[in-house]
Amino acid sequence: MDAFVNALVADKPVGRLRDELDMFGRLVGAWDFRWKWSGAEGNGEWLFSWILGGKGIQDVFIWPPRNERENRILEEGEYGTTIRMYNEWEHHWNIYYSNGGTGSVGIARPRGDDIVIDMEPKEDDAVRVRWMFTAITDTSFRWQNMVSNDAGFSFETRGELLATRTPANEA
Repeated sequence: MDAFVNALVADKPVGRLRDELDMFGRLVGAWDFRWKWSGAEGNGEWLFSWILGGKGIQDVFIWPPRNERENRILEEGEYGTTIRMYNEWEHHWNIYYSNGGTGSVGIARPRGDDIVIDMEPKEDDAVRVRWMFTAITDTSFRWQNMVSNDAGFSFETRGELLATRTPANEA
């Protein structure tokens, strides 16, 4: 397993794309969050790492956090991963998300200091999904899951989280 992890995980971004990769690179590390989604609330953890020679970023999204999962059987929650690869030819990020059998694909672009991710709609589905990272600092960020029922003309927030960076020795 060490060989696989060593081949997957990278220490830093690839040098020639450093500026482009910084859009998500500033999220690399461990984060604790408070989550609100469709009437549910809870705490979780979100881990981001450089991958594949520093050309992409992968995360693991865990709600509720691992220390709460060890002591009980969970009927709800999320344990998913997103792979983000920068497309240097089209100047955007390709996004691939999966959570236990479901998956989504999207494209991420900057909007000022924010990150906007438009997910591809499911076949024959008029609903559009957008994820946004906003108010990003070295120690915190806000993430929103938004939906549009009018082909992307307007969006409504259906879930959000507020994240704070975890001290390095706790990650």
